[in-house]
Amino acid sequence: MLKKTAGTGTPWKIILGLLVAFFIGAQILTMVFAARTVAPVVDRDYYQKGLQYGETLRLEKAEKP
Repeated sequence: MLKKTAGTGTPWKIILGLLVAFFIGAQILTMVFAARTVAPVVDRDYYQKGLQYGETLRLEKAEKP
């Protein structure tokens, strides 16, 4: 049988395992939070209007009586 000696390096394995577990837990929490707080699409033509989205929106409001 192997004899255990001081300083065999076991604490770094525990710390590494805890860091991996924390990272995975944080990823899961982030995905759940993002899925629950997603907003619905308000303007379906958003991508059709391109970079001038704000200007076209102002023009549409100005044209209405």
